[in-house]
Amino acid sequence: MLYKILSNQRVRRRRRQYSLKRLWNERNRLLMRRVSSSLRHRFNFSLSLGAFLLSVLLIVPFYGRLSELPAEKYRDREINSAGITDGSVEIIPAGPKDDGREIFAAEGSPLGSGITDFNREVDIEHEIARDETLSEIAYIYGINLDKIAFYNNISNPNTIRLGDVVRIPSYENEKKISPEAVRNYVESSFRQVNTVVSKKTYINPNLTILSEQHYDGTAVTAHFTIKNSSQQQLTNIEWHLGNGRKSFRASTYWTYETPGTYKVTVQARNSKGQLLTANSIFVDVPHPATYGVDYHQFITLDSSDDSFFLDGDLVEVVNYESVDESPIQKKIMPNSTSYRAVKPGFYNLRAEKDGALRDYFLFVSPIESRHSDRTNLNWYRTQFNTGTPSNCGPSVAAMVISWGSGQYISVADIRQQMGWKGNGGTSFAEIINIINKNGSNARLTPVKQAQDLFDIIDNGNIAIILYKSGAVRRATGNLLQNLFGRYYQDSVGHYVIVKGYSTDGRYLVVYDPIPSDWGSNTMRYADGISMIGRNRYYSTKEVFGSLRRYEVIEIRK
Repeated sequence: MLYKILSNQRVRRRRRQYSLKRLWNERNRLLMRRVSSSLRHRFNFSLSLGAFLLSVLLIVPFYGRLSELPAEKYRDREINSAGITDGSVEIIPAGPKDDGREIFAAEGSPLGSGITDFNREVDIEHEIARDETLSEIAYIYGINLDKIAFYNNISNPNTIRLGDVVRIPSYENEKKISPEAVRNYVESSFRQVNTVVSKKTYINPNLTILSEQHYDGTAVTAHFTIKNSSQQQLTNIEWHLGNGRKSFRASTYWTYETPGTYKVTVQARNSKGQLLTANSIFVDVPHPATYGVDYHQFITLDSSDDSFFLDGDLVEVVNYESVDESPIQKKIMPNSTSYRAVKPGFYNLRAEKDGALRDYFLFVSPIESRHSDRTNLNWYRTQFNTGTPSNCGPSVAAMVISWGSGQYISVADIRQQMGWKGNGGTSFAEIINIINKNGSNARLTPVKQAQDLFDIIDNGNIAIILYKSGAVRRATGNLLQNLFGRYYQDSVGHYVIVKGYSTDGRYLVVYDPIPSDWGSNTMRYADGISMIGRNRYYSTKEVFGSLRRYEVIEIRK
């Protein structure tokens, strides 16, 4: 009995010892886990803090440069005719931070080329623009129309739509296209479109070329259309403009700058596939010396609240049935008569005095602005039809020379004086040299804030800038009515002229030499002569934030 009691006590003692030992071990394990967790959290925090401090040390020195670039949200966004992007607020920067860079012209400085020649080392995806035809696209890229149709499996060239993408084969891929395959494809596909295809040309009395011509003292801008009395649908329209150039749109514009007489013809196919031609017309470009400077005048109004005067009585506002039905209002005062336009835009006014007519080309700014302009000639020029697309440098040089001297000079003349090298890119030094060589006054002027550009305009001068064109948002809607934003797809190093600014500082008024299209440059404003790149409103923030260098070429009269 005593033995059993003692045995039970020993068992209970061992169990109690085992329990205490287990509790002690459990306590130690929990303690070690807490210590380990604490150490791990502290270590992770140290790593996070170290990474944060390292990031700050790396980013801060470059923040100034990063802030000079336009925000990505502003790139390739479209704006409406009021110049406003919904849901965004523009803040105009004071200017690029001074990062110690040399801001004077030097060898190796950035070049501007406008648009480079088409690189067909690889296939090009071409987005169809408004009123663009497959024939025009083939003409632009120098490739046969039938090859493009075959390469893109297009059975009817007349069915392409705005926004469609046409693939232009690379030179290498073009060589691989079998002429026989193209011929068979065209014969089988196009036959379904035109049941009868005749190679004979018919002079159709129902087709008549209509022409409206405007002379601005230096060049004639002609607007050609086809009057089709037969009511048959016309396709494959092809204009021959008398100077070796072609156009492929039913309504087309062309500006003739060289004095001479040009024979214009047009041909098209009807629904039966017959090739039709209309009457020929002639465009006569007189020598500028045959007209006096009083024959025409260019007026720029800072806002629709401004008044202007004419030398004579206003008898016509082109494109309106009568003067009374136009936006031009007349105000008779005791000693004079003034006019004002209640609607912004471009106008061609005709005034009569002593039996003679004078043309006035009026521009009314859509927002209150300041402009540095001249009244005796249209000094806008474009890169179109100047020997190469890469001619923004010679184009802006030709413009500012005309602005400064009051004398007409062509882009081709300036390109010839500059010479040709590479893809057409030109430097600040070359542009300044050619401007001064032609009798105008150009110099480099540093700019560190937008106000520096505004001051140039306020002093009666203008400026050439080099920037990245793709940084400016694209306009929407009717580009001939919406002047706010970029009107083309190209995104390259590009020269433009700043000749004004909006009084609220949000926009620079520029002369941009890129044409409306590279096939025929068809778009003109309502005055009949002004091309689409004249008086465009580009965001100050976007332009200034994408400057390639922090100086401009300032031109004085």
